[in-house]
Amino acid sequence: MDLGQRDAASSARTVAGSLGRETEHDEISAWGWEVDTWTALVDQDWGRAAALATAGEDLAPEGSPAAAQLAMQAARSTARLGDGAEVRAALRRAEIALGQQSADRPADHHFYFDGDKYELYTGTTLSWLGDPAAEDIAREAAAHYQTGTRRRRLTTAYLDLGLVLARLRRPDEAAHFGVLALGTNHLVPSNAWRADELVAAVSRYRGVPEVEELRELAAERALG
Repeated sequence: MDLGQRDAASSARTVAGSLGRETEHDEISAWGWEVDTWTALVDQDWGRAAALATAGEDLAPEGSPAAAQLAMQAARSTARLGDGAEVRAALRRAEIALGQQSADRPADHHFYFDGDKYELYTGTTLSWLGDPAAEDIAREAAAHYQTGTRRRRLTTAYLDLGLVLARLRRPDEAAHFGVLALGTNHLVPSNAWRADELVAAVSRYRGVPEVEELRELAAERALG
């Protein structure tokens, strides 16, 4: 997906789904639904993402990493639809599944939903919902990822923080975190559109130095 190879990704999902059905391995099948959900989120097709996440959750084994990830994707997609009650219900389902995961996979395993990801995605979800509580969560996530190698997660935290600050009408701070996000050099197709969204959110505040800096950086990135 982040390599832009959608046809190859689609073929891989099809094979995974077939394998899951043939072996009656519901978690494999559920991960196929999750990748489709992720694609719909990147495409900003919120209704489709919510429907796919629900279908995947129905299939995922209780307490599996797939169940946790799909519940979180349901939270993120319904946040974009403005459904606060469903957002909080989905966050709760993700939290429960997180606590029920078995210890047969290391915390850094790709198919494991770790607690740090839960906190990071909660910040994303609440920022998309427009909940001011996202600010503190995103600040904590940004501080956590400033050291270490997970730079994509740091970029996500900066974008979350920028968006919620923009919605709180603090364009200078919002743009500052946008500049930091672009400066990580870890914008990929799954979050690059979010940088554009942040630029659009602060662009009406012309004359603010941080906003102008962000606009210039975004223009340079677009020129490539």
